[in-house]
Amino acid sequence: MNLKSCKANLPISIFIVFLILCIQKEVNASNKVLFEVKINHEFSNFSLNDTFKLSVIGSEILKSNVTFNIISFDGTEIYSVNFPSIELINYDLPKGIEASKKDQEQFILKRLIEFFNEKNFFFPAIKEEEKLDSDYSDKTIWFDIKEDRTAIGFYYSIGEEDNRKIAFSKRTKKVLLYYNCC
Repeated sequence: MNLKSCKANLPISIFIVFLILCIQKEVNASNKVLFEVKINHEFSNFSLNDTFKLSVIGSEILKSNVTFNIISFDGTEIYSVNFPSIELINYDLPKGIEASKKDQEQFILKRLIEFFNEKNFFFPAIKEEEKLDSDYSDKTIWFDIKEDRTAIGFYYSIGEEDNRKIAFSKRTKKVLLYYNCC
């Protein structure tokens, strides 16, 4: 390659470097933690606290993803689920997704703050008198959780009608979704 061809390719090379830097900046901005909620609560063990954490990751609240993690008392991740932050908008927001951007963002932040309210934890996870609803629960998982009278349940909702109940199965050593009603 001679000097003349290097000079001719210089603008293209500068453009490519600029483009790469812009893409890296955009990727870094889209991976920014915008908001985080964290609590400690009994869950996988009746006497030791696990860490429940919600992280909003992205460039702006409405276009971000939420990661919900549970880290056991011994530091092991026992549950992880991701969903778009917009899925935290439900029937409680007047006008729903037609509401203003500011109202939607404030509603999402309120839902995040209230996500781990004490009322969402319950013991036992499945009460003795509760009956299996096979439309919304897997029979094997349901009875695994129901038989463990020390299992602690956690309820959360995504979107308008995606209601979930999870509990830690001591038999499988996993957090199991034992109820999911849409």
